[in-house]
Amino acid sequence: MLGSLLTLAFWVLPVASALMVVATLSPTDEPTDPRPYGGALLLWLLVAIPSLLERPFPVIYDVLRRDATYIASGQVWRLFTSPLVQMGGISGTRNNLFALAVVATAAVAYWGVTRTWVVFWFGGVASNIAVLGLRPVGGGNSMAHLVLATALVSSVLVDSRRRPLAVVFAVVVLAFAVVMVITRNYHAVSCAIGLAVGLIPWLRRPALASEKAYLVEQRR
Repeated sequence: MLGSLLTLAFWVLPVASALMVVATLSPTDEPTDPRPYGGALLLWLLVAIPSLLERPFPVIYDVLRRDATYIASGQVWRLFTSPLVQMGGISGTRNNLFALAVVATAAVAYWGVTRTWVVFWFGGVASNIAVLGLRPVGGGNSMAHLVLATALVSSVLVDSRRRPLAVVFAVVVLAFAVVMVITRNYHAVSCAIGLAVGLIPWLRRPALASEKAYLVEQRR
């Protein structure tokens, strides 16, 4: 049963995180950037293109994957590039790209492009470093997008604008993060990193035009 819950976690957790953001944002909220989702699409394409190309050209995976032996010998770039390739075959690639599309769009809606990209790449690198001893070889954007998803949870929960429905979705995310801990799945490390990152003051306010207007008004 725990195995089934773990499998479900990789689908439900990112979706629940995105629904939490939807429940948090008011219909009247407008992003500061009139075209914010281009940043989410660009991030998705940056991951999707090499991930899809590695199917006919597996050398791409070999060059970009996380590999503790090569990293120790100086190929540090692998800490940054492993989210760009997938180790789970066609189904793993499909699942990861779907989750990234959902979470990246939600993150850009809440934080804007810059903070979303910073959290994604920081999450990927930090997770790679943290799991080198557990999973010395691998690849995929799952750890990076889980950092994004759980960081959103922390950010929303400490935001005074949060709404009851958003808290419900946040609890769902946390529940499935606990499943990862109980099953000793290495992705639990990424969830812990994300929850901590979301508490950074830089991430604790949404990037909304109405929010900025409010802050300007408060300073007068």
